[in-house]
Amino acid sequence: MFDTNMCYIASSHYYRNALGVAGLKLEGRCHYDVFPDLPGAWKEVDRRVLAGETLSAEADPFVRADGGISYWQWKMRPWHHPDGRIGGAVLCNRDITTSVEKQAQMQRMSDALDAAQFGICIVEAASGTVSYANAAFAQLHGYSPGEIAGLPVLHLDRPEDRAHMRAHFTDADARGHTVFEAQRVRRDGSMFPGLVSITAIKPGPGGQAYRIGTVLDISESQTNRAALRAKDVLFRTYIEDAPVAVTVADATGALIAANPAAEAMMRSKPGALLGLTVADMHFPENHAAVLDDLATLMKDGHLLREYRMRRMDGTGFAAILSARRMADGTSLGFLQDIDKLRQAEAAHMAVAHDLEALVAMGPAVVLYRARVTASGATVLSQHGDTIRLTGSGLSTADLLRHAETAEMLGSVLVCDDRQEAVCDITVQDDDGACRWVRNRIRVICRRGSHADIVGYLSDVTRDKLEQQRLQRVATLVTLGEMATGMAHELNQPLASISFAGQNAGLQLQRPTPDLAIVTAKLDKVVAEARRASLLLEHMKIFGRNERKPVEPVAWKAALKGALDILSPRLRYFAVRDEIPDAMPAVMGAPVLMEQVLINLIGNAMDAYDATDPGGGPGARVITVAAEALGSSVALRVSDHAGGIPVSAMARLFEPFFTTKPTGKGTGLGLALCFGTITEMGGTVAAHNEGGGAVFDIRVPAAPV
Repeated sequence: MFDTNMCYIASSHYYRNALGVAGLKLEGRCHYDVFPDLPGAWKEVDRRVLAGETLSAEADPFVRADGGISYWQWKMRPWHHPDGRIGGAVLCNRDITTSVEKQAQMQRMSDALDAAQFGICIVEAASGTVSYANAAFAQLHGYSPGEIAGLPVLHLDRPEDRAHMRAHFTDADARGHTVFEAQRVRRDGSMFPGLVSITAIKPGPGGQAYRIGTVLDISESQTNRAALRAKDVLFRTYIEDAPVAVTVADATGALIAANPAAEAMMRSKPGALLGLTVADMHFPENHAAVLDDLATLMKDGHLLREYRMRRMDGTGFAAILSARRMADGTSLGFLQDIDKLRQAEAAHMAVAHDLEALVAMGPAVVLYRARVTASGATVLSQHGDTIRLTGSGLSTADLLRHAETAEMLGSVLVCDDRQEAVCDITVQDDDGACRWVRNRIRVICRRGSHADIVGYLSDVTRDKLEQQRLQRVATLVTLGEMATGMAHELNQPLASISFAGQNAGLQLQRPTPDLAIVTAKLDKVVAEARRASLLLEHMKIFGRNERKPVEPVAWKAALKGALDILSPRLRYFAVRDEIPDAMPAVMGAPVLMEQVLINLIGNAMDAYDATDPGGGPGARVITVAAEALGSSVALRVSDHAGGIPVSAMARLFEPFFTTKPTGKGTGLGLALCFGTITEMGGTVAAHNEGGGAVFDIRVPAAPV
């Protein structure tokens, strides 16, 4: 109780003991003289109360005389003289430090466990009640987290199983951990089988014992018990055997928690680190720097430092400390012993040196590691000589900035599901000759807005030239096979032109020719001539050796071009076009994509000729279908002509391998299909289905 000058009129023993001034006589002394460091906020409270307000707080921090922090629940109001004048203030307070610290501890535990995908609960060992349950645990048992908290944990078991459950508790307390299967009871009375794990946590100084329980619903996976136990072992590994040491310190730097890895790193007995300060874990000459770092941590909220630390047996070791200040004023620290890491780095450098020497002895290849961001790719390390690979002064960074590679890396960066990619780069060496360099990459990790990749650059010039030669040969073979049919196809417009021309001439010889008939016949001549010209032009384009750069091409357009080439044979077959009009385009060369379809459809035609030579179009059906699958387009060509021999499946895409009779086919068609689709960054595969062969092609969709 205070007067208007905040001098003590009366005070209780509880008040004096709680504030650490039990030995002082307070009556008559000014409150501000007793506590000279009282914050301005408290003085403002006194001023407002003496002005007539009544104020209170549920949990206010207060720095005691001994430097410790306690939390108070208080209420302060003015008292009045009989005439109504304010005579002073009355302060009622209660120390709730223990309750606040317990609540903060439970909040930390709740934050750490709420994200778990399986049921986790914390049970007070003394009372056997649930003090915490994550959402997964509550949902498994048909409760909300708020409803299940405070329930006796044995209420979640069948009555006949509760004695066994108590035995498991005893076993966990004795051995530290136990795992077993039990029938769990939901709120509605239904049951489910669960894999239960109980870990007994012994109390620290001044704490209480509790148990951590986990529950996995094994209703649908009882036959896979090994995998479930593996998950439980993994969970316990993270909790008990984490390779990184974890410590928790209060605002003064005193340790209030340390996991087994921290005790092992410091060569300490269990529990012996609790109460020590962070300075005790360092050599005396480093104490001042460590205390400065602790002040920085309390100010900035985070800290990352490398130290030479001292174990409890006096030995030293190098360590990296990553620490973060928590909301309650404690700091969470992660320690990593880097002595072994440095040894591993030295071994890595030796391996890298050996790898460099090995790459130098082998063919012209470059192995590299790079980081890809929206602004481009940065080379982190490489093995091999780019000049030797390209025959020019181009570096690995230059090749990564090349248009083809930049486009590939951009697509990898925005597609989370794309882990591998390949592209071919065209370069010129110092002699002016053209070379092709293949860049094959694999994503090793993704972090936010960047991705780390490893890449392999190799010279594929010889393979490219050979593939071009094979494509030319296959094209000429295809044209040769179609020459006879094409001659028959051209005879029709030529005959029509001749007949229309003769009719027009006869009409003009009449004394009064009908010019409308002459005009119609001449229009017929022009139309048939244009038809023959377009057919020949398409054949000429198809037969050229030149290849245009890749561009967005629709499979539907490629199919139309292929069917134009195959038109002499189409009257004997039915080709079903099941490609939707809105199908996304893919990046490719139109002529090569037409050749892929010509080869696949032509093979199906040959298969029908071999198995059903007299069949008509209704029985000889070839289906070409496509569908969009995320960031790629799938194409399927199928028939019902008997399928592919099982003995030929393994060699189907080898050059010069064929199952056709001698003189029929070159064995290049499917090999070139495979090469073309692979160059487009896609895949091609074959299997038998429904009495016929099915070829499945999948290539990336063109950027929108």
